[in-house]
Amino acid sequence: RTSMKLWDRYFTHPGAQIFGIGYPPPKGSALGEVFSHKDLGKRTLLAWGSQANASFLDVFLQQAGVGGFDVIIDDASHVPQHNVFTLIKLLPALKPGGLYVVEDTHTSYMPAFTQYGYHVPNTGLGQGGNAVSYLSRLTDVLNRQTLQKDEDEDAHVLSKKVDVMVGTVSFGTSILYIRKKSEGWAAHDVMYAAKELFYRNMHTEHAHAVQFKRALREAKHAFWCASGK
Repeated sequence: RTSMKLWDRYFTHPGAQIFGIGYPPPKGSALGEVFSHKDLGKRTLLAWGSQANASFLDVFLQQAGVGGFDVIIDDASHVPQHNVFTLIKLLPALKPGGLYVVEDTHTSYMPAFTQYGYHVPNTGLGQGGNAVSYLSRLTDVLNRQTLQKDEDEDAHVLSKKVDVMVGTVSFGTSILYIRKKSEGWAAHDVMYAAKELFYRNMHTEHAHAVQFKRALREAKHAFWCASGK
């Protein structure tokens, strides 16, 4: 709830709505039960539930009733398996062009640990329970158009349905960002799609172009490595 108080102050748009889940529910409260907090305003909807419970997430999405979120932040259990499960479940609920954030991904590199009653095995560098290592395979999926015919062109990480929603993936220290494809994104994953998208949008306010143009304006020294004439 502390982080919810922060977001309540951060999202200043007059029409902003904030949705969150709390776990574990206190004694006398049931999963899915909507609750309020004295420090949060009426624009905030909270419910007791687990990010690892598919049925609860389905109900909560119905309760939210907004037709999609602009930003989704996973700052819940920090259990690597939950990070992957929740991403598969909630990325479809993110609006096109929206941002999905997974916080505290350092837990993927910790020795086996227990969190909120969950025993988390097989974590650490190169281990099967490392969600960061697993999700890094999304970079292979984003570039699968270059696979040879004898390779699996239908390879997927999350699911075939969800993988195609991923536009970009960024990894930072203990954090992961995924940008969902926007409506203006290339219709199919084809060779040079990202480059085509960049040049096509250099004269627009597309989010990627804005970010890149800002970097160009602020650059003091630049090096452009190109081939050909």
